[in-house]
Amino acid sequence: MKDYIKHFLFGILCCATLVLTAQNKDIDKGKEVLAKAMAEKDNAKSGELVTKARELLMKGGLKSPQISELLGNAYLEKKDFTRAASSFSAAGKEERKVGFKKLAYLQLEDAFATTDPKMEAKTLRAAMSAFTKADALSEGSRAAGDKYYDKGQIDNALVYYIQADAKDKIEKVATDYKAKGDDIKAAETYLLAKNESGYKAAGDIYFAKKDYERAFDAYYNGKITEGLIKYANQLLANGKTEEGEQMFGKVAEAYINKDDKASVLKMAEEQLKKNNFNLATTLFDKAGEDVKANKYRAYTKVMEFSFDEAKTLLEANGEASLANAITTNMKFLSPLANCNYTLDEIKKAEPQIDYSTDENGNRVSNKADVQALETYYKTSKDAIVSELYKVSANVSKIADPELKNLMRLRFLKYQATGKVLNPESFAIKLQKPQVSFKDAIL
Repeated sequence: MKDYIKHFLFGILCCATLVLTAQNKDIDKGKEVLAKAMAEKDNAKSGELVTKARELLMKGGLKSPQISELLGNAYLEKKDFTRAASSFSAAGKEERKVGFKKLAYLQLEDAFATTDPKMEAKTLRAAMSAFTKADALSEGSRAAGDKYYDKGQIDNALVYYIQADAKDKIEKVATDYKAKGDDIKAAETYLLAKNESGYKAAGDIYFAKKDYERAFDAYYNGKITEGLIKYANQLLANGKTEEGEQMFGKVAEAYINKDDKASVLKMAEEQLKKNNFNLATTLFDKAGEDVKANKYRAYTKVMEFSFDEAKTLLEANGEASLANAITTNMKFLSPLANCNYTLDEIKKAEPQIDYSTDENGNRVSNKADVQALETYYKTSKDAIVSELYKVSANVSKIADPELKNLMRLRFLKYQATGKVLNPESFAIKLQKPQVSFKDAIL
C-alpha cells in the first residue's frame, strides 16, 4: 500500500513538472513572438504577432493584467507611448502605477528634447497626465520644474515647483530673483513657499525696503517672533508707542504658548535697558512675574506723576524706600508735574508735518509744514526754556537717586531737555540767548 502511494505521488509530481515546463516554454515563446512584433514595421503583421504572443502567454498561465504589463513595457521600448498607455491601463494596480511613471519620465525627456514649442507643450501635458495616473503628480511637477530650471526658464520652473509644493525649489527660485536685483519678485516668491524660512526671507526684504505693513504680514503669517520684535521696535521708533507695545504683547503671548518664558523675560530686560518701564511691565505680566511687574508699574506711575497710585503699588510690593522718598520730595515733585503739563500742552499744539513719497521711495516733508513748525518754536522757545530751567532747579533738589533718575528720564522724553540741560546732571547747559529754535523743539 505504501509503495502504491509513493508511486502515485511521484506520478503527480512528474505530471506537474511537465505542465510547468510546457507553460514556461509557452511564456518564453510568447516573449520571443512579442519581441518580433515590436521589431515588425508592418502594423498589420505586428498586430497579428501581438495577438499570437498574447495567446502563448495566456497558454503559459499568465493572467490578463500580467500580459498587459509585458505589452506596456514592450511598447515603451519601442517608444509607442499611445499603445503603452493603453496596455498599462489594463495592468494590475501597482504595476499600472510603475508603468505610467516610466512612461511619464520618457515623455518628459521627449518634451524637453524638442525645439518645437507646441510639441513641447503637448508632450509635457501628456507626461503630466501619465504622472497623475501613476499617483506621482508632485514628483512629476518637480521633475518638470527642474527641466525648466536647467534651461534657465525660472518663471516656468516656478509654476511647476508650486504645483509640486517643492518648498526648497521655490526658495531657490526666489533666491535667484533676489540675486538679479528683483527684490519684490523675490519676496513674493518666498511667500509662495509658505514655510518659516520663506516668510522670514520675505519679511526681511520688505522690512529693508521700509514696507513695514507687508513685512508685518510675512512675519505674522510665518510666526517669526524675531521679525515681529523688529517690527514692534520700528513702530516704537516711528512714535507709534501703543501699537508697538501691543505687538510686543502678542510676541510675548506667542512665546508663552510655546512654553518659552525665558524669551519673554529677556525681552522685558531689554526694555528695562531702554528705560521703557511700561512695556517691561506688560512683558513681566505676561511671564507671570508679578513682583517685577508691580515694581515697574509703579515706576511708570511715578513718571506719569500719579504719585498716590505709585506709592500704593510700592508699599504693596515691599518697596517702602521709594514710596517714602515720594512723600518727602512732594514740594519738588508738584512743580515738576506742572512743568510736565505745560511742556505737554506746547508739544500737543505744534504743527504737524505731512510727508509724501518721491520717485525713489524716500519720504519728503511738506515745505510749508516745516516752515510752520519753525515759526511755532521760534515763538514758543522762551516759554520752553523757562520751564526747563524750573525742571533743572527742582530735579537737582531731589536727594533720593532712584526718584531723581525717574524724573530725569521722564523729562528726557523731550528732545529739548538734553540740549538745554546737561542730560546727566540736569544742570543748565545753554543760556537763553544761546538757545536756537531747533534746540527748543520738543
